[in-house]
Amino acid sequence: MFKTFETTDFDELTDAEEGWDIHHRPVRPAKFEGRITVARVGGIGVDLESWSTATELTGTSPRQAVSFVLPCEDAGSYVSSGTDVNADCIDLFGPDCEIHALLRSKTSLISCSISAELLEKHANGTALESLAEEAEGHRVIPSNRQTTAALRRLCKQFLYLARNDKLPSDTDIRILDEVSLLTAGAISFAQDDVGRRTRRRYKLARRARDYMLEHQSDPPSIPEICSFLNASERTLHYAFIQLYEISPKRFLKTQRLFAANQALKRAPVGTRVSDIALDFGFWELGHFARDYRAMFGEPPSTTLTSACFHETQHP
Repeated sequence: MFKTFETTDFDELTDAEEGWDIHHRPVRPAKFEGRITVARVGGIGVDLESWSTATELTGTSPRQAVSFVLPCEDAGSYVSSGTDVNADCIDLFGPDCEIHALLRSKTSLISCSISAELLEKHANGTALESLAEEAEGHRVIPSNRQTTAALRRLCKQFLYLARNDKLPSDTDIRILDEVSLLTAGAISFAQDDVGRRTRRRYKLARRARDYMLEHQSDPPSIPEICSFLNASERTLHYAFIQLYEISPKRFLKTQRLFAANQALKRAPVGTRVSDIALDFGFWELGHFARDYRAMFGEPPSTTLTSACFHETQHP
């Protein structure tokens, strides 16, 4: 199976994912565009994904597979569970691992998933045993440019051959052999180099983010969030700058706009834009309409009209 999918809608991109249970959320109030190319052959799956604006990814890795993710060569880096993943790192996931990643604008990733069944079948006495053992959870493995470049080439070759229907019958074995050789050395020498301060700030930003999302119907103020976390505004600010590269106030506004967008899409006939805006703490309707249009490319009234039309056509 091979397909390419482009969208400007977070919901559509989530539906396009296969294998990875991923949910996308905007980090900044900017228009979103995403593209994903997917190839699935036997027990191997490769995805090439790109985003135009900063995006948060949450969810879980494939349930019955070992997976790794790499930033594309010219895409800079991204943050995975608080750890920076650059072009010299391998982001390794075991089956059904929690995912929390922050992608900067114009980021592209390439990922490969190998089914657990395929690993078990061919791992005995090979370097794949190390891969299967180390990939029980989630790890960011420091590697080198040569190794990660070779893994990217391998994945891109797989996509190219799948697109042109030229994959040989022993594709899965060839990929297993190459992946095992490339990752064995990196796993053997990997060291956890994430500092304590980095971990503390990541945990603080995650707790604040969860609190914001849990209280979207009654948006909390920044002082209220800090009081709940028992942290100063200065500390929270630095934590968000480190993780999201924006202030907590701007992040909160983005999530409120996104929540309003989701509510407008699901609104029943008779709902007014002002009802939705007020539900999410937007008291200045003119400012709300301006910010909404900048983020979603259309006024909120258009989103609402489309939703109501769809409901009347498909009751």
